[in-house]
Amino acid sequence: MAIERFVATSLRQRLFVLICLAALIVTGVVAYRELPVEAFPDLTNNQVTVVTEAAGLAAVEVEQLVSYPIETALMGVPGADQVRSVSKSGLSLVTVVFEDAVPVYLARQLVNERVLEAKGRLPVGLTPTLGPVATAFGEIYQYLVESDSASLMERKTIHDWDLRTQLRSVKGVSEVNSWGGLTRQYHVVVDPARLERFEISLREVFATIAVNNTSFSGGFIEHRSERYSVRGTGLVTGEADSRAIVVDEVDGVPVLVSDVAEVRVGAMPRQGAVTHDGVGESVAGMVIMLKGENGKDVGARVKARMAEVVATLPGGLRLTPFYDQTEV
Repeated sequence: MAIERFVATSLRQRLFVLICLAALIVTGVVAYRELPVEAFPDLTNNQVTVVTEAAGLAAVEVEQLVSYPIETALMGVPGADQVRSVSKSGLSLVTVVFEDAVPVYLARQLVNERVLEAKGRLPVGLTPTLGPVATAFGEIYQYLVESDSASLMERKTIHDWDLRTQLRSVKGVSEVNSWGGLTRQYHVVVDPARLERFEISLREVFATIAVNNTSFSGGFIEHRSERYSVRGTGLVTGEADSRAIVVDEVDGVPVLVSDVAEVRVGAMPRQGAVTHDGVGESVAGMVIMLKGENGKDVGARVKARMAEVVATLPGGLRLTPFYDQTEV
């Protein structure tokens, strides 16, 4: 009887039934379009990593001077299950694992507050930072920066200062990592014999270059109802500026950096490289998705931005994708 009354009522209210059916269909289509599609479901726990670079320190010193103070400061964080650390030469990684019910950004805020407390116990010059809001399953897109004429250093520079910033602005992208290539640096190679001749120490050269590579504000001056900003521009813009820095003076004659050292463009020391098809080195980029985002949608947005980026590349430079998680 109940079924008969329901059918009879539905037949009398045909318009209402059709509206409900249309709403159900629209809701299903929207839900299907927004359904997260992941090639590799993210099964990682809820964690926050504190990364501290400590250049020049051995693994033992990193553990004693960096990892231990941070690890002890993070003990007892509300909602934390465990705290663990990894200490390597020049690098400290402290990981706090939280309960699944703790929101990600609340966990990061709690960790950041404790890290600020521990910062005063770290060696001078070390700055702990929080790792990206991402996991190992967020590596959704990888590509090569290739060219027949540009060097590894030129490709690395273009990727780090141009391509990377454009891709990081894509919604849902947490980080864009750079692999391989050579990082451009200015090297000041001091000649010990010249230093001894001018009676200048290595520390003096280092300190002089540091203080001569800065800009500062001098306030303003007013003249005839107009205000002029006073700026001190002292940033080094190239090799010539570095060579012209005055280190000391001997009998009124300035001793320049070029008198005691050779200034040249070089590459930052590295610990690895990227090769492609066994034909030589290359530069690679990796797009990492923000934790909790829809991998299919983020991948589509990244590929759309890549198409825009390709149109702005210098002549002879090309981007070759070799991994796309949306196609797995």
